[in-house]
Parts: sequence; structure tokens; C-alpha cells
Amino acid sequence: VRTGVHKYTFPKGKPQVVVLDMDRGVFRGDAYYSGRRFYDIIQSQIRIVDDHTVEGYRVVCGWAKLRKIYFRAEFSRPISKHLLMKGGLNVGNSDVVNGSPLRAALSFDNADNQELIVKVAISPVDNDGARKNMLAEAQSWSFDEYVQNAHDIWQKELSRIDVEGTDEQKTIFYTGLYHVLMQPNTMSDVDGRYMDTNFEIKQMPEGQTYHSTFSLWDTFRAAHPLYTLIDPKNAAQFVNDMVLHHKTYGYLPIWDLWGQDNYCMIGNHAIPVLADAIMAEIPGIDVEEAYQAMVESSTRSHYNSPFEIWEQYGYLPQTLQNESVSITMEQAFDDACVALVAKKLGKTDDYERFYRRSMFYKNLFDPETGFFRPKDENGNWIEGFDPLSYEQPCFVEGNAWQYMWFVPQDPQGLIDLFGSKKAFLKKLDENFSLTATSGNVDGNASGFIGQYAHGNEPSHHTVYLYNFAGKPERTQELVEQVRSEFYRATPCGYAGNDDCGQMSAWYIFSSLGFYPFHAGSAEYVIGTPLFKKATIHLENGNDFVISAPNKTPKKIHVKSVKLNGKAIKDYKITHQEIMAGGTLEFILK
Repeated sequence: VRTGVHKYTFPKGKPQVVVLDMDRGVFRGDAYYSGRRFYDIIQSQIRIVDDHTVEGYRVVCGWAKLRKIYFRAEFSRPISKHLLMKGGLNVGNSDVVNGSPLRAALSFDNADNQELIVKVAISPVDNDGARKNMLAEAQSWSFDEYVQNAHDIWQKELSRIDVEGTDEQKTIFYTGLYHVLMQPNTMSDVDGRYMDTNFEIKQMPEGQTYHSTFSLWDTFRAAHPLYTLIDPKNAAQFVNDMVLHHKTYGYLPIWDLWGQDNYCMIGNHAIPVLADAIMAEIPGIDVEEAYQAMVESSTRSHYNSPFEIWEQYGYLPQTLQNESVSITMEQAFDDACVALVAKKLGKTDDYERFYRRSMFYKNLFDPETGFFRPKDENGNWIEGFDPLSYEQPCFVEGNAWQYMWFVPQDPQGLIDLFGSKKAFLKKLDENFSLTATSGNVDGNASGFIGQYAHGNEPSHHTVYLYNFAGKPERTQELVEQVRSEFYRATPCGYAGNDDCGQMSAWYIFSSLGFYPFHAGSAEYVIGTPLFKKATIHLENGNDFVISAPNKTPKKIHVKSVKLNGKAIKDYKITHQEIMAGGTLEFILK
């Protein structure tokens, strides 16, 4: 997990040279964030340790505030010559070079052996960490052995769920599961050391691993509920890592990268992740400590989260907080998650406070236009509202059509705002049929069915809203449409950015036949299965089987659904019901 193994094969008779380029990285064009390119190299070093080994580091500032990456590279054959360069200048016969940009050209004799194996270990702590990581993870020089080990490890991970389908269906499904399980990433060395948000070196308890790469605005919706379901041991560790983040940073992570918060999105969606784990009752979590982190992260104001204004006005005025409608909708949802946990823990005062706050979304609903729209601090609607526009500063990566459905904590309350189910359904139908545009479409929005944009996360739960308005058959039709139109067994097979596994997690849940509509509640709503049979091998030893014996490509509508022989009337199942094992049987028509 901390060491990579490379194999290079050189053309016969040609020079055998490996170039180590410390200036390379992903730039995203000329993009800037907080006044910097997505990375700027502050300092780096390349050191020739011996004729088989190179060490060094790079300190980078950019999307993550400060990334220290130490490395150790070992070569299967001796380095015959080396050339170190800073910028375009040769630094002579030195065995070390510091600064930026740095490169090294490493030459190997043209032996009969045209293959070169390179082992590269990294550490966020120091070079000693990289050495220990390599010693623990990569002692062999057999490349084929590493290939086989990787195959066996991934075979075990992907076997958490068995599905019976076509080769194409299984390719899409297991590619998605692979995507989901690729992160969060290990951020501690084998000895348990890691760098915390204060840039201090800390020690994890024995047997625990610290993680980073929490793309929470995306992954709280389905990826983290999937971890909770199929990998609760790691899901508990992710929660504990977020609590550690809270202890040094002051609030739970927003978007954690390389152990630092890059703060690139809105809301605090570690909160539903913690809520989901607590409501699911997975072991390995200090519930009271996690709950206090949720409360403090919901009451301690910070950038994009001015909670004094939130509680004073009952919404965020656009004149006082940019992106006000999106933040209002998402903060109301986070508050609902705190309320759920408060109620479970018997904290009545907290429950009442956060439940009241979770209803603040209603204060931005305009019954005249049928949309959530921005207000000023005096309660007046701000003029110039265009529900189709992506260029209004009150929304984030979406328009009014996409954000109007983001009330997963209170779908009945959303329906009531329209006055009747009939009026609600009319608007929801229009959402999936209206193809009009206004100005430039946000680059994050793609995978359209009308205004629904599956290529970006705010829309992901919307196809399931029909369940709550008495038309589950429409949910089933849309689930099938999204599965078949926006997922392909090709290198560019998704309708948008996978965003650390969220697009994939949507497909996995929606192929199994249920989805975490209210992420944070440890409950799922029923959709329609893709496979005749799927089996989730739960960590507690139980199996949960999803069976659809009469499934055909044309049969997508649910005639009946039973859990262990008992009919499900409300189209919901709980996490605890799944963990108990058994069979969820669909009869389709």
C-alpha cells in the first residue's frame, strides 16, 4: 500500500536510462486554487545513496496546503552512471542535489538482461519511514510475485459481493467496486506514524492505519454507506480518522487530501458519514466522541459555515454568504443527521435544536416559482433569478432545478411544499423532461435526463424520489435508464467524474436493488435489481442474498418485494435487517 514495483524492458542494444523527474505532476492545465497552481514545488532533493539506491523528497504546496513526499527507490541492477540536474544545469559529479526543478538520469549497463525492476516506497513523514515501508512491503525482486499478490488481494476484496450477470454487466459492476475500494488512502507508515493537520508527526495505536483522501461532498452519498455495509472495520477506522482530524483542526474534514483540508466544497459531509456509522451500530467507534465532533462541527463557525447567521435568520442570506442556497440545503441535511444521532442517544435538547435547523430549507422555498431561491438579510427575494442558469452565485456546481430536490432528510416535507403529490409529481416529471438551457452549462454537469445531471452528485438521489410520491414504477424506470445509458464497459464509461468512487457506488447499490437515499440514516430505499442473483458476504459471517428469479432485460418493474418471506410495504429496508442476513426477493413484471 506504500510501495510500488515497476518493471522496465529496454530495446535490445539501446541505452538503458531511467529519468527521475521531480518536477512532474498533475497540473490541471493552468488552474489555480487560493492563488496557487494546483501544486507549486517548494523544495525537493535527490540523493544517490549507493549504486542500487536513490532517496529524496518533494515538498509541494497547492490543492493540499503542504504535501511532504519522501521516497526510496531501489534498483535490481547497479547504476553505472548518474547525472543530476537543477533546472537546465548539470550539477557535476555530486551525489546530491537540492532545490527545484530537479531531475536525475540514471544509466544501466547494456547487459543481456534487458529488464530492470525498480521498487519505490513513499512516506509522508521522512526517509526513514520510506525505508521501513519498503522493508515491510517489498523484499522480493520477483515482479510476477507482486502481480500475483495484487491479483489475489483484489480477488478477495471484490469477492465481498458475488453477482450473476452477463460479462459486460460484471465488468461494469466489479470495475465500480474496484473504484470504490481504491480510496480513502493510507497516510501512515508501517510503524504507525503520520502527519496531522498541524503538520506534527503523530503515532497511531498499534494495528491502526490513518487515512486521507476524503472527497466527502461526493462520497457521503453512497460510497461511505457502501463501506459501512461491506467493510465496516475500515468504515469505523475512517470515522476515527475524521475524529482525529477534528481534534487538531477544530471541525470535521470538508475535503481531506494528504492529511490536510483543501476546503474545496461546501457543507460538512463528514457529519452524515459519522451518523451513518453510528446509526448502523458498527463496532470500533467511540460514539460519544464522534457525536461531540458532529455537534462542534455544526456549531463552530468557519468559512462557508457561519452558524450564527444560520440560526439568526433560519437560512443563509446571499448578501451575507455566497453560494447561499446550496449551503442552506446541504447544511439543513447535515443538521438532520446530527438530530438523528441525538435522538438515538437520548439527547433531547440537541435533537430539538438540530431538527429545527434541519427544516430551515423551507425558508428559501418560493411557492410562486416552485424553486428554492436566494434571499437577502431582510427576507426579500433577490432579483434576476433564473432556475436554468448555472452562473448564479447562490448555487454550487448546479442550478435551481438540481438543487430543489436536495431534501433527502424530509421528502414528505418537500412534497407538502407543493401542496399535493399531484403537483409535486408534475414538477418532478418536468425535471426529467425539460431540456432547455440558459447560458453556459457548468462543466461538472453531464449525463442529462432533462435537468437531472447524473454526472454530478447533487442529482444522485433524485430518481428515487418517486417512491415517496406513490410512483415507485417511475423510480424503477429511471434507475434502469441511468444504469444502461450512463455506465459502459469502456475506458470512458461514466457520464462524469467518478469522484473517489461515488459514481461507482451509485451503480453498485442501484444494481443490487436498493440505495441510501438518506445517507446518514443507515436505511435504504428499494429500486430495481439488475441481476437475477447477487450475494453480499457480510463481515459478520452472514450472507444477504438479493434474488430476482424472473429477471429479464425487459422486466424492470417490481411486482412484489419480500424480506425473508415478509412483504415490504414502504419500499425501505434497514442496515440492521441486511446485517442479519437472509434474502431480499423481487418478483418483476
